[in-house]
Amino acid sequence: MATNAIKIKRKIAAGKSAPAGGTAGELALWKAGTATTDALAIYAHDGVQYVPIVDTDANVTLPKPGAGTAGRQVTADAAGAVSWTPPAASVAPTLTISGTLSITGGGDLSANRTMSLVNDSAAPGNGFYYGTNSTGVKGFYALPAGAGATGDVVGPASAVDNGIARFDATTGKLIQGSTGIIDDTGNLTGINNAVMLGSVFFGATAANTVTIIGDTLTIPNGLNIDSNTLMIDATNNRVGFGTATPASQADVNGVASHNVIASTGVMDLANGQMFTAQSSAAIGWSFQNVPASRGVTVVLHLTNGGAFTQTWPGSVKWPGGTAPTLTAAGTDVLVFVTHDGGATWRGNIFGKDIR
Repeated sequence: MATNAIKIKRKIAAGKSAPAGGTAGELALWKAGTATTDALAIYAHDGVQYVPIVDTDANVTLPKPGAGTAGRQVTADAAGAVSWTPPAASVAPTLTISGTLSITGGGDLSANRTMSLVNDSAAPGNGFYYGTNSTGVKGFYALPAGAGATGDVVGPASAVDNGIARFDATTGKLIQGSTGIIDDTGNLTGINNAVMLGSVFFGATAANTVTIIGDTLTIPNGLNIDSNTLMIDATNNRVGFGTATPASQADVNGVASHNVIASTGVMDLANGQMFTAQSSAAIGWSFQNVPASRGVTVVLHLTNGGAFTQTWPGSVKWPGGTAPTLTAAGTDVLVFVTHDGGATWRGNIFGKDIR
């Protein structure tokens, strides 16, 4: 053996001290304690004493590679024995997210990353969502009817039959009910206020009817009906017939006509202001439905009025305080005017015995 060769010459028992003797270059093994977990130390003699140089916890003797060990790696089993073993099969990393996932620390996300889902499918196809089914099993499931713009749409529990659906909030995604109702025959009800943009058509044919239930109709900008047939001037509070620019509260551009009512003694202004009568017996006259606080003119064409007694209301005042003598065989035209809603009538003959 060469002069400088080092060899292990002795082994020091557990718990024993290193020997005082020895020769330079000798190695000795020493175990400080008696427990199986206590480490062995290697001591070298430096010519004076033994000095520890290697801790067997950090240095081990590798087994000699044999045939078929290419690509293998050294592993230790549970007892600490080392051997050459083939590498474990490659396993793709799995990320399980429970709760909220946050990425901190500025990791590199520039490269593409793949995250696998529980019960993932390589190609689930269109119209599927990832979630849980009725039993809580995760996976891809077909969208319910309506989620793909076809089928039924599920609204709130408060929705009513035939109710008009409308979008809720600013997202434009939630559907809620409303007070508006369109029934199965096309009738629209429950609309408090309606603002129509553009042209509005009521009815599709002449047989359709437009009914206004309310007692007030406000036309802030005026209304021209059927090319000046009726014009409502909202600015000046005027009505025109046959004119688009009425010059007075009631402006008639044309002929104004009246109903002619055959009477037997009652002049009902609800029917008109012009009456005709032929006296074949005594008649007691009266006025009905006179507009309150309005000036009204009534015209009566009376034939053979002088042949029988004509009794006039006490509210009628005649010239000189006496009723005129009427024609017994002919037609007289009488005019009655009131300015106080019929409390007082001024009567006179417009034309006597007109033939």
